[in-house]
Amino acid sequence: MGTVDIGIGATATLSNFTNDFALFDLPYLFTSKEQARQVLHSDWAKQKLSELESLDMVGLTFWEAGMFDIIQSKRPVKEISDFSGLTIRVMENDIFMATMTALGINPVPMAWSEVFTSIQNGTVDGTSNPPVTIYTASIHTIAKNFTIANMIYSPIPVIMSKSTYDTLPEDYQKLMYEAAEAASSVEYELIDQMEAESLDAFKAEGTEVIYFTDEQIAECQKIMKEQVWPAFVGGKVARADIDAINDVISNL
Repeated sequence: MGTVDIGIGATATLSNFTNDFALFDLPYLFTSKEQARQVLHSDWAKQKLSELESLDMVGLTFWEAGMFDIIQSKRPVKEISDFSGLTIRVMENDIFMATMTALGINPVPMAWSEVFTSIQNGTVDGTSNPPVTIYTASIHTIAKNFTIANMIYSPIPVIMSKSTYDTLPEDYQKLMYEAAEAASSVEYELIDQMEAESLDAFKAEGTEVIYFTDEQIAECQKIMKEQVWPAFVGGKVARADIDAINDVISNL
């Protein structure tokens, strides 16, 4: 609409406007943040961002929020089977909901503003979010079990209003891309630092941080690719995008 010049937000939200970005919501699309960062600054990613122009948006680059995992107040989750029966808040996104369901979790779509109170009063057991989001919202003060399984990597597209962008001289338009890209490396350093500080604070303030083993993560990945991916790849998520990402990864 042009009322905001530049905005940042999760691809899960952007997916409500276009299916072109729904693939980023797939669990275990990337094996690490480092791999994701390389893919999201490739020529393929630039082409992906350019597709936003059809929505009157200009995709400048990607930043990140981190990896979505699960914090909850019910019990320590040390095995995949321990997830079963938990009630966990998720964003209003069908891939996120399917991911929770595949683990035996009851997913509850809910606005972020309601999460803290809903965990307090027992409406939900916890939420799925990256560590920094959890820490800055003080969720760890009321939910003391955080399990890290690196489930869903959350990129943050930096998006500019096309109507604003079109008013800029060509050299300024080029500078917008360059500045957003330069800022991404700063944002990555900052999010890494904040994530480390958040995890330290969790432990210091009595939240148990449980890291799944490589074997457990591989088992989670297998569950997702067998139960979640088939419901979306080839439909909401283009198979060609998955193949393109795999091509980029194979050349890293």
